[in-house]
Amino acid sequence: MKQVLEVRDVSKRYGKTIALSQLSLTAKSGEILGIAGPNGAGKSTLIKILSGDVELDSGSITIKDENGSESSPISQVAVVHQELQIYPNLSVIDNFLIVRENQNLLRPKSSKKELDMLEEMGLTKFKNRILGELPLAVAQRVEIGRALLSNALIFLFDEPNSALTPEESQDLFHAMHHLKDLGHIVLFITHRLAELVEHSDRVQLIIDGKADAFFEGSALTAENIATHLVMEESRQRGSQQSKERVFENNFIKVKSWTHHRDTFKSLDLEIRSGEIIAIVGVEGSGGRELIRSLAGVEKASGSILIDNALVDPKNSGFAFVSANREFSIFANLTLGENLVIRHGSSISNKIGWLSNKNSKVLASESKAQYTIKSDSLDLNVKSLSGGNQQKVAIASALSTMPVLALLEEPTRGVDMSSKADIYALLKDHAKGKSAVVILCTEESEVYDVADRACVMHLGELVGEIDISACTDLEDLARKISKLTHKESKAAS
Repeated sequence: MKQVLEVRDVSKRYGKTIALSQLSLTAKSGEILGIAGPNGAGKSTLIKILSGDVELDSGSITIKDENGSESSPISQVAVVHQELQIYPNLSVIDNFLIVRENQNLLRPKSSKKELDMLEEMGLTKFKNRILGELPLAVAQRVEIGRALLSNALIFLFDEPNSALTPEESQDLFHAMHHLKDLGHIVLFITHRLAELVEHSDRVQLIIDGKADAFFEGSALTAENIATHLVMEESRQRGSQQSKERVFENNFIKVKSWTHHRDTFKSLDLEIRSGEIIAIVGVEGSGGRELIRSLAGVEKASGSILIDNALVDPKNSGFAFVSANREFSIFANLTLGENLVIRHGSSISNKIGWLSNKNSKVLASESKAQYTIKSDSLDLNVKSLSGGNQQKVAIASALSTMPVLALLEEPTRGVDMSSKADIYALLKDHAKGKSAVVILCTEESEVYDVADRACVMHLGELVGEIDISACTDLEDLARKISKLTHKESKAAS
């Protein structure tokens, strides 16, 4: 039976921030509807509303069948999240079985259905392994498999292959098309335009919380979507502000840096005081591993020097903020506790005990400095909007005054207003004898906040771009494309 998901005039506001504004769209059974838009456009809020995690302020969401019957979609939705919703303390098979935990009083046992899914997702050899001990790509496959095991009508894929290899991604897309062929409604949200066009029947753009341009048929091309997004970004940005700045000499030098899995080898990088560098490259280029290894989160060999003195990245005064917000904040703590948790002596009294007075003073100062909107420091941090949670994660890191701040996707999943605030905070931190390195997958973000783009491709730094020399966003995009295509041709 043909069914249609209808989203009509849905609005959602967090305080003064408008996440969704009378958004409307439809998705049909037996099709893949692609959804695209810049960070902070409202895509994540839409997912949370569809899955029942967040209540809408106004509007309606219904499923209609060909007989005219209507029902609520909330109990019929499975989500493969951008930020994994897994149980790292459980085994792989127990992460599958937890879908059935409330069906009877006894602990569920694995059936042919779960065992077949293990095989389909290439997880059989990990069956009894604790998930938290396995690579992120394995955890992503577990979440995909768990979603496929549910008896859902609607499947929401939110950047589902961000941690997968090209081969693993093809398995994922095969599963998506299989769901489509079975008559499910599939929503596919991704920033990767080539994949979006290849695997979607139609594409809906969401910008500033509203349904914007719509693409299907011959108009459904990556070029058309990219052009529309660039034009919209340029319109919102207005004329480019001057980016010319003066930097001190290189004060951080990375030499012969090699990842422990050889994701990149013998890489050299020099960072100037007062500079914001964007590491640019598709997933698998080595950019993510580079920034994590500099932070000491992943293993690498080589040397890091600050003012020509050799340092260990784990004890160098560097600070790291993960792209996954779940790893950057402490969900069980208050806003105030999150803001001071990286501090030591500054929140202790003279005998070394934790001082509530010092903690509150420091937390209040950070809340004001980093423009975090909340009525109280005592609120649980998860009660804040996504944009304010991201500011908390960044404030916790930057308030320790690291000589180098390393951030993955610093404005991932935040609105336009919060984006602007975060850009200003990063630029302010880079003043003086500090620097910032960010991992970016959005060229518009590179253009807005970075001084220099270091382009990575297949584990190598293939070139650098002075952002102040770019006439506009399209010029930057052309230069990035030229560098990566040049290296691709050379490799072939």
